[in-house]
Formats: sequence, structure tokens, C-alpha cells
Amino acid sequence: SDKGDRDVVSEVAMFHDALYEPTEKTIALLVKSLVGRGDAAGAEALLESIADGPLADLRHRTTSPILKLYCEKGEIDAALRLYHKMKHTSRVVMEAGTYSDFIAAVAENGYFRSDSEHIDGAKDLGYNPASGPRLLDILISDMAEDVLDIPEESARVLRNGFALGFKESGLST
Repeated sequence: SDKGDRDVVSEVAMFHDALYEPTEKTIALLVKSLVGRGDAAGAEALLESIADGPLADLRHRTTSPILKLYCEKGEIDAALRLYHKMKHTSRVVMEAGTYSDFIAAVAENGYFRSDSEHIDGAKDLGYNPASGPRLLDILISDMAEDVLDIPEESARVLRNGFALGFKESGLST
């Protein structure tokens, strides 16, 4: 079974890291295993535990599954915190799909509406305002710095997120 194989792989990675220095590959395997079990906070804590070491600047492929899981679970405050770290880590280059998934999740949870509550912790990260159209402008500007073209699937994800997020307001398409 895939789930059993994933647990064996993560056990091998943990055994390796107990005997030798962790590598990006073993950390990525452990993160993938934790994300597969729905433990975004555990995966992020694993990355935090190596933050001061040689693997501090982990790549997009290690962090983006955690961001995606936070988004899927509707934990937008945690997603924004991780997104902020990813944006400020030099080795993380964010792709259109990652931006689309994140922005769509923020939209789906209603945080771009003028009447929305603020995202917890957003102001502490420098996002002011912490919700509404100005937050959308900030995030879209971030995306424009890294992404030249949005694939059709990413555009569909964005559209669906906005449609769900604005449904209650009567502004839905």
C-alpha cells in the first residue's frame, strides 16, 4: 500500500538522519510523510528544527506541500505565516500553482472581501491591512514579481476560490 510505503520511507529517512547529518532529500521525505498524514504543523516544526543549520534555506518542493495542506485545511493564518517565510527565503522560488493555490484559499475563506475579519498574525508579518482588497493587491503584486504567465489550471483555481469566497456577498459570478 502507498501509505505503508510512505511510512517505511519516512522511517528509513529518520534512521539515516539519526546516524548521519540530515540531507535535503531525507528532510523532504519526512515532510512528505507528515503532510501525507495531514500534519502540516509537524512538517513545519521539522523545518523549523533545522532552521539554523546548513539546510536552513530549503527549496520550494519542500515547503510548498505544507503551504498547500494549510490552505486545504483552511488554516489561513498558518498559511500566510509560511508564505511569508517562503517569500523571504532566497532559495525558494514560488511557482504559479503555489501562488494560485494560496491566493485562492485566502479568497475562498473570504479574506479579500471588504467586510472580512483580519487574518490572525498578518499585521505582525507586515501585511497591513490584514484583509480586504488591499491585501489582495499586495499578494497579487508578490505574484507578479515571480510569475510571468498563469497556466489555465491555476487561473481556474483562482476563479473558483474567488467564486466561493464572494458567494455570500452576492458578488459571485
